[in-house]
This record gives sequence, structure tokens and C-alpha cells, in this order.
Amino acid sequence: MLLAVLLLQGCATNIYLRRDAPSPLPSPLPKTTVYVKNPELGKEFAALKKAGIVTLSNNPNCQCKLTLHKMEYVTQCGDPFIVTLITLGLVPVRVPVCSGFSYDLDTPQGRSIHNRRLPIDMRVSVWERIIGLFHSNEDVLAEGLARSREPGSK
Repeated sequence: MLLAVLLLQGCATNIYLRRDAPSPLPSPLPKTTVYVKNPELGKEFAALKKAGIVTLSNNPNCQCKLTLHKMEYVTQCGDPFIVTLITLGLVPVRVPVCSGFSYDLDTPQGRSIHNRRLPIDMRVSVWERIIGLFHSNEDVLAEGLARSREPGSK
């Protein structure tokens, strides 16, 4: 019965931290205190807040202002989805996701653009609907952001 209901609802997706995700970087310097200009980007703002890579301020007169950009997920290869299609979603498929977290940081020294690649994968199956009841994509985004690196950094 449960399987029939899941099949009728179709596949769902959840994101997971990659198995080879780097450890969070220790921060030898104090975190930058920033005012976020567009907290209405809820998913991005929540990830930034939970990741703890900056200290958030409610003061609009803060010297450093951060402007978030909308996140998008782009899968790199769709071939694994054929397995999900053939098995009607019963076999879960995990695919790498190109996901960037980008923001502009305005400081007294000028504007800098930051692009961080999040080490996350997406899993697709009918079972993800049940797993989603106990799984927080928001927490995974925050953990991925805390472990992310900017291109060119080590």
C-alpha cells in the first residue's frame, strides 16, 4: 500500500553532503560582521546564518554589507536518472550537483564578489519523500557552505 502511494506521488529529491567534502576550515581571524541587504532570499539567508562563516548584524549602518545571489542547482549528468525511470523510482540515484553560493561583499575598501562551490549531491527516488520527513536540506546547505571553498583556494 505504502509503495503504491509513493509510486503515484512520483520521485522526490533531497540533497546530501558529498562523501569527499572537505572539513570546515578553522578560522584564525575573527569573522567579518556583515549586514545582509536582502534577507528575503530565505533559503540562502538561512544557510548563511547556520553556516557561521560571517557574523550577522541587524544594523544597516554596518561597514560591511553583503548581497546574496539566488542559488541554483544544475546536475552534471542525467544518465543515472535512466535507472530511476526504469525502476519507477524504487532504486535511489545519487548525482553530483553544481551548486554555487555567491554573494557580493561591500567593505570600505571596495566590493568583492565571492563564489563558493558547495560539496553537495542530489539523491532521487520515491523513498526520498519519506526520508525528507527526517532530513533537512537547509542543514545540508549550511554544512556545505561551512565546508565550501572559493575557486583557487585550498
